[in-house]
Amino acid sequence: MRIISLANVCSMIGFYIPYLFIVKMAISERNIAEKNAVYLLSIIGFSNTISRFTSGWITKIPYMNPLLVNNIGLSIAGVATFLVPLCSTHGHLIAYCIVWGGAIGNSLYLAFHISLTPVIICELVGLEKFSSALGLVFLFRGISSLIAPPVMGAIRDFTASFNIPFIISGISFLVSALMHFVLMWIVRNEGVRSKKRKGQDTAGSKNITV
Repeated sequence: MRIISLANVCSMIGFYIPYLFIVKMAISERNIAEKNAVYLLSIIGFSNTISRFTSGWITKIPYMNPLLVNNIGLSIAGVATFLVPLCSTHGHLIAYCIVWGGAIGNSLYLAFHISLTPVIICELVGLEKFSSALGLVFLFRGISSLIAPPVMGAIRDFTASFNIPFIISGISFLVSALMHFVLMWIVRNEGVRSKKRKGQDTAGSKNITV
């Protein structure tokens, strides 16, 4: 739980940056007309909505479990957000909003991170501890969501550029993805050890019977 809680803190540090800064950056630093820039948020919302409907279906594809889909999405979101300073045209920003909107991957995965979190937690801790575990994760999310936006705003004011907050946001997503991959590795190893123990117990019971 400590790993997934810290991973969610990192992801929430970067989560609100596009919502808060993408339009202002487009207008002030990319010289995009305001009437065009305001639609960037709508594009994010549209892509996000579509991805939430498809997230459950994608996890049913063979070898695509919820944790893996979540990790791929976080990784793509991190790379895309880290590269926002290179987006110099309206078209570039539209492409980024589509990718980030559902978010994090092929226009599909950041919504995956949000909508699949309860599924992932349930698989990790079981139904008995699900409520307390989900509450703990959301507590950490809430704290980071409360602190991160004003801190990022202060960084923007200090640097006089929106590029640094987007770079920090991208790094935070990548760190979160790395933590989730570590978690997936731990879960996989525990599963292998559990199967070995069951196999040994079964063999032992057969020997006793004989």
